[in-house]
Amino acid sequence: MKLKIFIITIAALLLSNTGFSQNIVNLQVNIGGLILERTYSHTEVIAIMGEPLNYEHLINSESYESSDVRIYTYGNNKFIIEDNLFDNFVLEDSTYKINGIFGVGDFVSKIYELPHNEIIHTPEQTGPEKYLLLFRGEEEDRSPMYITVVNGIIVKINFFVDNL
Repeated sequence: MKLKIFIITIAALLLSNTGFSQNIVNLQVNIGGLILERTYSHTEVIAIMGEPLNYEHLINSESYESSDVRIYTYGNNKFIIEDNLFDNFVLEDSTYKINGIFGVGDFVSKIYELPHNEIIHTPEQTGPEKYLLLFRGEEEDRSPMYITVVNGIIVKINFFVDNL
């Protein structure tokens, strides 16, 4: 009997630590080989992602809080690195997937496959629906992934670190 209770307890613990757990701590997000919230030099970005369609290097721009901003454009996607930290992206075509799981053009149901703390759905009377995917495991996750959906299909994914 004790063995049976032990096995049930272990099984419950294992199930609670799957991707469906509500206690995920700082999920590592990978997009095209870049890991969100890691530092990268210009050379490293090119080595990982290849030559961009467009590249902008902004120094002391009033549009950004950081003094050194690099914007890499691949197709309709932007990867923004501020002070060498990859902390902002906008995906608007199907080239990249978040952790190989979902991307633009996929059904919105795919977002539930990414381990997360919470997904907040804000239905709209008109226009696209919005989903906020909280995945960082912090008490106050102020930097969700924003997902825009039209007719059940993901049309845009973006993320930026909110340091407020």
